[in-house]
Amino acid sequence: MRIRVITSPEAIAGETDQLNALFAEGLHCLHLRKPDWPEWVMASLLDNVLPLYRSRIVLHSHFNLAAKYLVKGVHFPESSRLALSEKELKRLLEQWHEKGKTVSTSAHHPQTLLDLSPAFDEVLVSPVFESISKAGYQPAENWDVRECKKQLGFTLIGLGGIEESRLVEAAKLGFGEVAVLGAIWQKPERGVETFRRLREQGDLIEEELYRMGN
Repeated sequence: MRIRVITSPEAIAGETDQLNALFAEGLHCLHLRKPDWPEWVMASLLDNVLPLYRSRIVLHSHFNLAAKYLVKGVHFPESSRLALSEKELKRLLEQWHEKGKTVSTSAHHPQTLLDLSPAFDEVLVSPVFESISKAGYQPAENWDVRECKKQLGFTLIGLGGIEESRLVEAAKLGFGEVAVLGAIWQKPERGVETFRRLREQGDLIEEELYRMGN
């Protein structure tokens, strides 16, 4: 099971040092989500991420920075996606793919997955479990995606309440990849250690699934 990280929406002391350390620990994908940050502050953070790691970053805003910093891709929140017509969305997806970027979006109901364009590369689905970072944000849906993901052309990433004790349960629901936020940033001084444990547990789960032929 692969583990990706979403940034805290707030500024974190020593954040770029933390991000570089997470990448060095094996983080394959970081979602840079700072909804209230102006572009110049976002650019300043990206300036301090080591260049060899920037291709592992997905931007949630200020997409014009994507070319300068050679990031992995861009993410359209559900609200942004719904504001576009089908034609507009199709063209945007084509434009970003032509630039060599991945495009992801968010979904909060299982039925939404079947209605999404197969041109998306990745979809963050939430909340899979009760959120760590958002008090009272609990799943209202059964996120067992084992069957529906066979019909989809994009990767599903479980989000919401993801911590070490939940990884096996997330795998049983059919997720081969999850994203963590609160588990890392509620105690940022221990974030790298927490990520290491999550990654090691994810590797064990993947090995077990391979052994079982799943």
